[in-house]
Amino acid sequence: MNNPLKYTDPDGQWVHIVVGAVVGGIFNVAFNAGNIDNFGDFAAYFGVGALAGGVGAATGGLVEGAIGFGGFAGGAVVGASSGFAGGFIGGSGNAWVGGANFGQGIVSGLKAGGIGAVTGGLIGGTVAGIDAVRNGANFWNGSVNEVGGGGSGMFLDEEIPAGHKPTATGEIAETSGNPNYGKYGMTRNGGAKAHYGVDYVGKEGDDVFTMYDGTVTKIGGSKAYGENFVRTSSTINGKTYNVDYGHMSKHFATINKGVTAGQTIGQMGRLGNLAGTSYPTHVHIAVWRPVNGLQGFVMPWWK
Repeated sequence: MNNPLKYTDPDGQWVHIVVGAVVGGIFNVAFNAGNIDNFGDFAAYFGVGALAGGVGAATGGLVEGAIGFGGFAGGAVVGASSGFAGGFIGGSGNAWVGGANFGQGIVSGLKAGGIGAVTGGLIGGTVAGIDAVRNGANFWNGSVNEVGGGGSGMFLDEEIPAGHKPTATGEIAETSGNPNYGKYGMTRNGGAKAHYGVDYVGKEGDDVFTMYDGTVTKIGGSKAYGENFVRTSSTINGKTYNVDYGHMSKHFATINKGVTAGQTIGQMGRLGNLAGTSYPTHVHIAVWRPVNGLQGFVMPWWK
Protein backbone atom coordinates (compact mmCIF):
# COMPACT_ATOMS: atom_id res chain seq x y z
CA MET A 1 0.00 0.00 0.00
CA ASN A 2 2.96 2.30 -0.73
CA ASN A 3 4.05 2.50 2.88
CA PRO A 4 7.20 0.38 3.34
CA LEU A 5 7.65 1.63 6.91
CA LYS A 6 4.25 0.28 8.01
CA TYR A 7 3.41 -2.55 5.59
CA THR A 8 5.38 -5.45 4.15
CA ASP A 9 5.04 -7.43 0.95
CA PRO A 10 5.51 -11.07 2.02
CA ASP A 11 5.48 -12.22 -1.62
CA GLY A 12 8.42 -9.96 -2.47
CA GLN A 13 6.98 -9.13 -5.87
CA TRP A 14 8.90 -5.82 -6.06
CA VAL A 15 12.36 -7.14 -5.22
CA HIS A 16 13.25 -8.00 -8.83
CA ILE A 17 12.48 -4.41 -9.85
CA VAL A 18 14.83 -2.99 -7.20
CA VAL A 19 17.57 -5.46 -8.14
CA GLY A 20 17.10 -4.64 -11.82
CA ALA A 21 17.37 -0.93 -11.10
CA VAL A 22 20.54 -1.23 -9.02
CA VAL A 23 22.26 -3.58 -11.46
CA GLY A 24 21.17 -1.47 -14.42
CA GLY A 25 22.53 1.70 -12.84
CA ILE A 26 25.90 0.14 -12.00
CA PHE A 27 26.37 -1.41 -15.43
CA ASN A 28 25.38 1.74 -17.26
CA VAL A 29 27.89 3.79 -15.28
CA ALA A 30 30.60 1.20 -16.02
CA PHE A 31 29.85 1.12 -19.76
CA ASN A 32 29.88 4.91 -19.99
CA ALA A 33 32.80 5.56 -17.65
CA GLY A 34 34.68 7.37 -20.42
CA ASN A 35 31.91 9.94 -20.71
CA ILE A 36 31.69 10.75 -17.01
CA ASP A 37 33.53 13.89 -15.92
CA ASN A 38 31.63 14.91 -12.81
CA PHE A 39 29.00 13.84 -10.33
CA GLY A 40 26.23 15.18 -12.54
CA ASP A 41 27.28 12.88 -15.37
CA PHE A 42 27.52 9.97 -12.93
CA ALA A 43 24.03 10.63 -11.58
CA ALA A 44 22.56 10.97 -15.07
CA TYR A 45 24.02 7.72 -16.39
CA PHE A 46 23.20 5.86 -13.18
CA GLY A 47 19.63 7.17 -13.33
CA VAL A 48 19.18 6.07 -16.95
CA GLY A 49 20.54 2.61 -16.18
CA ALA A 50 18.42 2.28 -13.06
CA LEU A 51 15.26 3.26 -14.94
CA ALA A 52 16.08 0.89 -17.79
CA GLY A 53 16.86 -1.99 -15.42
CA GLY A 54 13.80 -1.41 -13.26
CA VAL A 55 11.39 -1.07 -16.18
CA GLY A 56 12.92 -4.08 -17.93
CA ALA A 57 12.50 -6.24 -14.83
CA ALA A 58 8.95 -5.01 -14.24
CA THR A 59 8.00 -5.62 -17.87
CA GLY A 60 9.38 -9.14 -17.76
CA GLY A 61 7.45 -9.87 -14.58
CA LEU A 62 4.19 -8.56 -16.03
CA VAL A 63 4.57 -10.53 -19.25
CA GLU A 64 5.50 -13.69 -17.36
CA GLY A 65 2.31 -13.39 -15.31
CA ALA A 66 0.18 -12.77 -18.40
CA ILE A 67 1.25 -15.60 -20.68
CA GLY A 68 0.00 -19.14 -20.23
CA PHE A 69 3.06 -21.09 -21.39
CA GLY A 70 6.65 -21.57 -20.34
CA GLY A 71 9.73 -23.36 -21.58
CA PHE A 72 11.83 -21.83 -24.35
CA ALA A 73 8.85 -20.05 -25.89
CA GLY A 74 7.74 -18.46 -22.63
CA GLY A 75 11.26 -17.52 -21.62
CA ALA A 76 11.91 -16.00 -25.05
CA VAL A 77 8.78 -13.84 -24.86
CA VAL A 78 9.63 -12.66 -21.35
CA GLY A 79 13.28 -12.05 -22.21
CA ALA A 80 12.49 -10.25 -25.45
CA SER A 81 9.92 -7.94 -23.88
CA SER A 82 12.18 -7.16 -20.95
CA GLY A 83 15.19 -6.68 -23.22
CA PHE A 84 13.35 -4.32 -25.55
CA ALA A 85 11.90 -2.21 -22.74
CA GLY A 86 15.21 -1.87 -20.92
CA GLY A 87 17.20 -1.44 -24.13
CA PHE A 88 14.92 1.27 -25.49
CA ILE A 89 15.04 3.32 -22.30
CA GLY A 90 18.77 2.82 -21.88
CA GLY A 91 19.61 3.58 -25.52
CA SER A 92 17.48 6.69 -25.79
CA GLY A 93 18.38 7.95 -22.31
CA ASN A 94 22.12 7.59 -22.88
CA ALA A 95 21.83 9.35 -26.22
CA TRP A 96 20.01 12.31 -24.67
CA VAL A 97 22.48 12.52 -21.78
CA GLY A 98 25.23 12.62 -24.42
CA GLY A 99 23.62 15.60 -26.18
CA ALA A 100 21.51 13.95 -28.91
CA ASN A 101 18.27 15.58 -29.98
CA PHE A 102 14.88 13.95 -29.45
CA GLY A 103 14.75 12.14 -32.78
CA GLN A 104 18.30 10.83 -32.50
CA GLY A 105 17.51 9.54 -29.02
CA ILE A 106 14.45 7.66 -30.26
CA VAL A 107 16.47 6.03 -33.05
CA SER A 108 19.19 5.02 -30.59
CA GLY A 109 16.52 3.63 -28.29
CA LEU A 110 14.94 1.55 -31.03
CA LYS A 111 18.30 0.12 -32.05
CA ALA A 112 19.23 -0.75 -28.47
CA GLY A 113 15.75 -2.13 -27.86
CA GLY A 114 16.03 -4.39 -30.89
CA ILE A 115 19.38 -5.73 -29.75
CA GLY A 116 18.00 -6.22 -26.23
CA ALA A 117 14.97 -8.08 -27.55
CA VAL A 118 17.07 -10.52 -29.59
CA THR A 119 19.66 -11.21 -26.90
CA GLY A 120 17.08 -11.25 -24.11
CA GLY A 121 14.87 -13.62 -26.07
CA LEU A 122 17.67 -16.08 -26.78
CA ILE A 123 19.06 -16.03 -23.26
CA GLY A 124 15.64 -16.08 -21.58
CA GLY A 125 14.37 -18.85 -23.84
CA THR A 126 17.44 -21.04 -23.33
CA VAL A 127 17.45 -20.66 -19.56
CA ALA A 128 13.70 -21.28 -19.28
CA GLY A 129 13.87 -24.27 -21.60
CA ILE A 130 16.67 -25.88 -19.63
CA ASP A 131 14.81 -25.17 -16.39
CA ALA A 132 11.68 -26.82 -17.82
CA VAL A 133 13.61 -29.97 -18.75
CA ARG A 134 15.25 -30.10 -15.31
CA ASN A 135 11.75 -30.05 -13.82
CA GLY A 136 10.44 -32.76 -16.13
CA ALA A 137 8.51 -30.52 -18.54
CA ASN A 138 8.72 -29.88 -22.29
CA PHE A 139 11.75 -27.81 -23.39
CA TRP A 140 9.88 -25.72 -25.96
CA ASN A 141 6.71 -24.74 -24.11
CA GLY A 142 7.16 -26.01 -20.55
CA SER A 143 4.02 -28.11 -20.85
CA VAL A 144 3.12 -31.28 -19.01
CA ASN A 145 0.77 -33.83 -20.56
CA GLU A 146 -2.04 -33.66 -18.00
CA VAL A 147 -4.43 -36.51 -17.34
CA GLY A 148 -7.33 -34.08 -16.98
CA GLY A 149 -6.82 -33.06 -20.58
CA GLY A 150 -6.78 -36.59 -21.95
CA GLY A 151 -3.10 -37.35 -21.42
CA SER A 152 -1.35 -40.17 -19.64
CA GLY A 153 0.03 -40.08 -16.12
CA MET A 154 2.27 -42.37 -14.13
CA PHE A 155 2.51 -43.54 -10.54
CA LEU A 156 5.73 -42.60 -8.78
CA ASP A 157 7.38 -44.84 -6.23
CA GLU A 158 7.58 -41.97 -3.74
CA GLU A 159 6.03 -41.44 -0.35
CA ILE A 160 5.06 -38.09 1.12
CA PRO A 161 4.12 -37.28 4.71
CA ALA A 162 0.51 -37.10 5.82
CA GLY A 163 -1.28 -33.86 5.06
CA HIS A 164 -4.08 -32.07 6.84
CA LYS A 165 -7.52 -33.66 6.85
CA PRO A 166 -9.09 -32.35 3.58
CA THR A 167 -12.78 -32.53 4.58
CA ALA A 168 -14.79 -32.64 7.78
CA THR A 169 -15.05 -36.44 7.66
CA GLY A 170 -12.01 -37.36 5.59
CA GLU A 171 -13.99 -40.28 4.14
CA ILE A 172 -13.17 -41.62 0.66
CA ALA A 173 -15.97 -41.87 -1.91
CA GLU A 174 -17.50 -45.25 -2.80
CA THR A 175 -20.13 -46.47 -5.26
CA SER A 176 -22.43 -49.45 -4.93
CA GLY A 177 -20.50 -51.26 -7.62
CA ASN A 178 -17.01 -50.20 -6.60
CA PRO A 179 -16.03 -49.74 -2.94
CA ASN A 180 -12.57 -48.60 -4.13
CA TYR A 181 -14.00 -45.90 -6.44
CA GLY A 182 -12.36 -42.94 -4.73
CA LYS A 183 -9.08 -44.55 -3.75
CA TYR A 184 -5.66 -43.88 -5.31
CA GLY A 185 -4.26 -46.49 -7.70
CA MET A 186 -5.69 -48.97 -10.21
CA THR A 187 -9.18 -48.70 -8.76
CA ARG A 188 -11.44 -48.09 -11.77
CA ASN A 189 -13.01 -50.46 -14.32
CA GLY A 190 -12.27 -53.54 -12.27
CA GLY A 191 -8.66 -52.54 -11.73
CA ALA A 192 -7.95 -51.84 -15.39
CA LYS A 193 -8.04 -48.05 -15.15
CA ALA A 194 -5.87 -45.78 -13.05
CA HIS A 195 -7.19 -43.21 -10.59
CA TYR A 196 -4.39 -40.73 -9.94
CA GLY A 197 -5.84 -38.94 -6.92
CA VAL A 198 -8.19 -39.48 -4.00
CA ASP A 199 -11.91 -38.58 -4.02
CA TYR A 200 -13.03 -37.39 -0.59
CA VAL A 201 -16.81 -37.67 -0.29
CA GLY A 202 -19.19 -35.09 1.17
CA LYS A 203 -22.15 -32.86 0.48
CA GLU A 204 -22.34 -29.97 -1.94
CA GLY A 205 -21.15 -26.86 -0.12
CA ASP A 206 -18.97 -28.71 2.40
CA ASP A 207 -15.69 -26.96 3.18
CA VAL A 208 -12.50 -28.25 1.54
CA PHE A 209 -9.21 -27.73 3.38
CA THR A 210 -5.69 -27.53 2.01
CA MET A 211 -3.66 -30.63 2.78
CA TYR A 212 -0.21 -29.02 2.48
CA ASP A 213 1.39 -25.59 2.78
CA GLY A 214 2.05 -23.99 -0.59
CA THR A 215 1.39 -21.21 -3.06
CA VAL A 216 -1.61 -20.95 -5.39
CA THR A 217 -0.42 -21.28 -9.01
CA LYS A 218 -3.62 -21.89 -10.97
CA ILE A 219 -7.36 -21.29 -10.65
CA GLY A 220 -9.93 -22.68 -13.11
CA GLY A 221 -9.00 -23.57 -16.67
CA SER A 222 -9.77 -27.26 -16.23
CA LYS A 223 -12.53 -28.91 -18.23
CA ALA A 224 -12.26 -32.02 -16.08
CA TYR A 225 -12.30 -30.34 -12.67
CA GLY A 226 -14.48 -27.26 -13.15
CA GLU A 227 -14.04 -23.51 -13.10
CA ASN A 228 -13.26 -23.47 -9.36
CA PHE A 229 -10.37 -25.90 -9.68
CA VAL A 230 -7.34 -24.78 -7.64
CA ARG A 231 -3.71 -25.85 -7.93
CA THR A 232 -1.04 -25.11 -5.36
CA SER A 233 2.71 -25.64 -5.49
CA SER A 234 4.13 -27.23 -2.35
CA THR A 235 7.58 -28.27 -1.20
CA ILE A 236 7.28 -31.74 0.31
CA ASN A 237 10.29 -33.82 1.30
CA GLY A 238 12.52 -31.32 -0.49
CA LYS A 239 10.71 -31.70 -3.83
CA THR A 240 8.20 -29.43 -5.52
CA TYR A 241 4.78 -31.00 -6.05
CA ASN A 242 1.54 -29.64 -7.45
CA VAL A 243 -1.57 -30.25 -5.35
CA ASP A 244 -4.86 -30.16 -7.32
CA TYR A 245 -8.32 -29.62 -5.84
CA GLY A 246 -11.13 -30.39 -8.29
CA HIS A 247 -14.95 -30.47 -8.44
CA MET A 248 -15.47 -27.47 -6.16
CA SER A 249 -18.49 -25.14 -6.34
CA LYS A 250 -16.51 -22.22 -4.87
CA HIS A 251 -12.89 -21.41 -4.26
CA PHE A 252 -11.29 -19.05 -1.74
CA ALA A 253 -7.88 -18.81 -3.37
CA THR A 254 -5.83 -16.01 -4.92
CA ILE A 255 -3.14 -16.53 -7.55
CA ASN A 256 0.43 -16.32 -6.20
CA LYS A 257 -0.77 -16.18 -2.58
CA GLY A 258 0.44 -18.61 0.04
CA VAL A 259 -1.80 -21.13 1.76
CA THR A 260 -1.27 -23.11 4.94
CA ALA A 261 -2.34 -26.67 5.66
CA GLY A 262 -5.86 -26.70 7.07
CA GLN A 263 -6.92 -23.46 5.40
CA THR A 264 -10.35 -23.45 3.74
CA ILE A 265 -9.60 -23.36 0.03
CA GLY A 266 -13.10 -23.91 -1.33
CA GLN A 267 -16.41 -25.73 -1.08
CA MET A 268 -17.35 -29.08 -2.52
CA GLY A 269 -19.53 -29.09 -5.63
CA ARG A 270 -20.60 -31.11 -8.63
CA LEU A 271 -18.69 -29.25 -11.32
CA GLY A 272 -16.32 -30.46 -14.03
CA ASN A 273 -16.91 -33.93 -15.43
CA LEU A 274 -18.83 -34.86 -12.26
CA ALA A 275 -21.87 -32.68 -13.09
CA GLY A 276 -24.95 -34.50 -14.32
CA THR A 277 -23.71 -37.92 -13.19
CA SER A 278 -24.77 -40.34 -10.48
CA TYR A 279 -21.30 -40.43 -8.95
CA PRO A 280 -21.03 -39.35 -5.31
CA THR A 281 -20.33 -35.69 -4.59
CA HIS A 282 -16.64 -35.32 -3.74
CA VAL A 283 -13.50 -33.24 -4.04
CA HIS A 284 -10.76 -34.80 -6.15
CA ILE A 285 -7.28 -34.19 -4.72
CA ALA A 286 -4.14 -35.18 -6.61
CA VAL A 287 -0.48 -34.63 -5.77
CA TRP A 288 2.03 -34.76 -8.62
CA ARG A 289 5.22 -33.41 -10.16
CA PRO A 290 6.36 -33.34 -13.81
CA VAL A 291 8.40 -36.33 -14.95
CA ASN A 292 9.54 -36.48 -18.59
CA GLY A 293 6.61 -34.34 -19.72
CA LEU A 294 4.04 -36.44 -17.83
CA GLN A 295 2.32 -36.07 -14.50
CA GLY A 296 4.01 -38.27 -11.94
CA PHE A 297 1.58 -38.90 -9.07
CA VAL A 298 2.01 -39.77 -5.41
CA MET A 299 -0.75 -40.65 -2.96
CA PRO A 300 -2.28 -37.84 -0.88
CA TRP A 301 -3.16 -39.05 2.63
CA TRP A 302 -3.81 -37.83 6.15
CA LYS A 303 -3.89 -39.33 9.63
